[in-house]
Amino acid sequence: MSQVSQRQRSPSPQSPEKVAQREKAAQAMKRRNQTQPSFFDKYAYHLVIGAFGFVCVYALFSILTRSSKKLTTAPVIDEEEIAAHNSLGSYLQGPNDFFKDWKFSDAKFIFNNHLTFKGKIQQCPESGVIIPESYNFREAQPECAQPIYFQGNCSSSYSIAAVSATSDRLCKSKNGEFQDQLSPQSPISCDDKNYKCGGGSVTRVLEVGKKQGFVSTSCLPYSGTEDAKNNCDALFSNCEKYKIHDYCVVSGEENIKREILNNGPIVAVIQVFKDFLVYKGGVYEVVEGSSKFQYGHAVKVIGWGKQDGVNYWVIENSWGDSWGLKGLAYVAVGQNQLQLEAYSVAPIVAASTEKSAE
Repeated sequence: MSQVSQRQRSPSPQSPEKVAQREKAAQAMKRRNQTQPSFFDKYAYHLVIGAFGFVCVYALFSILTRSSKKLTTAPVIDEEEIAAHNSLGSYLQGPNDFFKDWKFSDAKFIFNNHLTFKGKIQQCPESGVIIPESYNFREAQPECAQPIYFQGNCSSSYSIAAVSATSDRLCKSKNGEFQDQLSPQSPISCDDKNYKCGGGSVTRVLEVGKKQGFVSTSCLPYSGTEDAKNNCDALFSNCEKYKIHDYCVVSGEENIKREILNNGPIVAVIQVFKDFLVYKGGVYEVVEGSSKFQYGHAVKVIGWGKQDGVNYWVIENSWGDSWGLKGLAYVAVGQNQLQLEAYSVAPIVAASTEKSAE
């Protein structure tokens, strides 16, 4: 009996075929229990890198496209941008007649002005005159104040500022008795060494004033074009000429103030930023991030002052009296990006006029 029970409890031997089937089934179950990786898990790294690259390329393309589009289509006078700026409590911006209907791509063509192409210019003599806290040539010498120029679509500020400063200095040197307004048109129309309405050099204009002389606006009014109303030779034969002795360079805040106080306005060529085109009042300081034009713009510096603790220059511009403070602007002193204090030029006027010998 015990032997029979022992045989019943012992497992019966399995054939090799059944063992093989069992192992095969176990392997199949193991494969089914293993989780296969998804497509994203398998290629996640590649997808992320690809997406990042696409975003970068798209962003760069968008910026370049937008910048190009803005340059060619954005108006200089944008009421929404002006209102947004004025809400910040900085200097005041506003529309003006000069840049009405202009786009930034139009404006860039009037900023091709330079102070000089010469390597060296004599320094203006220094003086020890006491400098007042504020000064404005137009207020100190009202009999010498000239109408504000409207230069038009002509890069002529190099001639306007130089000739206008000469007029002011002649008037001051003659105690207000010189009432003629000299014309910036003759250097534009008759001097081939500058680029006429394409821009030019302030000192080249003063060279004309030194060697040939300037004529008055009654003889040749400013037209904002490259053509003179008469032949240039005939013009200089029939018009009275006003020569200057020479010109000099002045640098630094104190020296510029003394030169203006002693002799009259000086000429500076400033770097123009886009926010300057809609200046309307207050003390102008370049808005951070504002883009600039490639070349410069000549202005006449006529004085200085102080507002809310900020020292400023008084400049006279050539964009008409609807721009800025009736054609003037207060520009904060010490803005290196404008380059005003670095290098300015002053005409040294003659004490008498000279008729053409021709």
